[in-house]
Amino acid sequence: MHRTKSLGIAATIVLLIIISPSCFVGPQLHRVYAATRAVSLVGFAATGWNTTNPTITITQGDSLMITTSSGDTAPHRFFVDVDQDNSMTPNCGVDKCATQVPPTSTDTLTGFPAGNYIYYCQFHAAMRGSFIVQPPPDFSVTLNPSTLAVNQGSSQMSSLTVTSVNGFSGTVTFSSPTSPTGITATLGTSMVSVTPTNSGTTTLTVAVGASTSLGSYTVSVTGSGGGNSHTANLSVNVVKPDFGLMPDQSSLSIIIGSSGNAVITISSQNGFAGKVNLTASVSPSGPSISLNPVTVTLASGGSSSSTLTISSSSGLYPNISPGTYTVVVNATTGSTLFHTASISVTLATPSPSSPAASIPVYVLTIAGVVIAVAISVVAYAVLRKRPRK
Repeated sequence: MHRTKSLGIAATIVLLIIISPSCFVGPQLHRVYAATRAVSLVGFAATGWNTTNPTITITQGDSLMITTSSGDTAPHRFFVDVDQDNSMTPNCGVDKCATQVPPTSTDTLTGFPAGNYIYYCQFHAAMRGSFIVQPPPDFSVTLNPSTLAVNQGSSQMSSLTVTSVNGFSGTVTFSSPTSPTGITATLGTSMVSVTPTNSGTTTLTVAVGASTSLGSYTVSVTGSGGGNSHTANLSVNVVKPDFGLMPDQSSLSIIIGSSGNAVITISSQNGFAGKVNLTASVSPSGPSISLNPVTVTLASGGSSSSTLTISSSSGLYPNISPGTYTVVVNATTGSTLFHTASISVTLATPSPSSPAASIPVYVLTIAGVVIAVAISVVAYAVLRKRPRK
């Protein structure tokens, strides 16, 4: 009798150790993937397993070595309701079932999928508790940024972060990065330590050769730890210094006899710095065009602009046909960089209700001045011819 009581106390202690490891004072050991978990349960029909139906927690991949016994001489059978049909009649083809007791039995149960389940006694409704299968500890590897634009003959850096998943704690070791010909990839450190509350970081530096062809490439880095392995991919776009050319509008409508403007923005790309020369042409011929200024200077990462003016004014009555014209703006550095932008220009005739609209404003102004001067001259001449009293 004394021996049986001692075994019962020992079983309870073992259960507490397994189910509630946090109750111990001292260093915590990292969980080992695919470990064997030992649990002891004593059945009581009226009050449950171990009288309290304690929560049992294991990790996916673990084996559960469970020892069951009867504390009240009644028959008991432990099983985990894996198929979650909430039935006290186990389907042991899916559910995880132990041997019926008494006498005391030890069974090893395996193959638990991750999730939250209920464990039962096949014969007594009061004997049920929570059974938790945690996903195995793991880690993730991410790169920020995940895409780099690197000039020929230069280098850039991405931050590599390792984050704990499902309580992973340990060291992740990275192998040498895999990179294509013409690109060299280097890690700041090959080993990164992480805990459930603290992620770890290192750097991935990518250097591109001066003769590496323009285009898109992939650099890969793989980290391993705790039986897990993950790969992060970095997209590398090999580029050269350049500039962009963008009009503020793609089309423009102008009444014949007047003019219109468009703003052309020139912006530095990939670190370009220097002068850009601008010219413009129109097809078919008709309206006149001009750019101001015709040369802009860009700083690295900066931008500048030029105003394109399209004029359909030519003499008192412009001899320009209505229709659609295409204006092309050319931009060049004088070497290998050349870009174009086009604007569609529609010239329309004035409204018939406004015949004066066909005469340019400046012509009307000049005519007004001429008429005023003529009136003044005539008035002066008339006054001079009057006889004096």
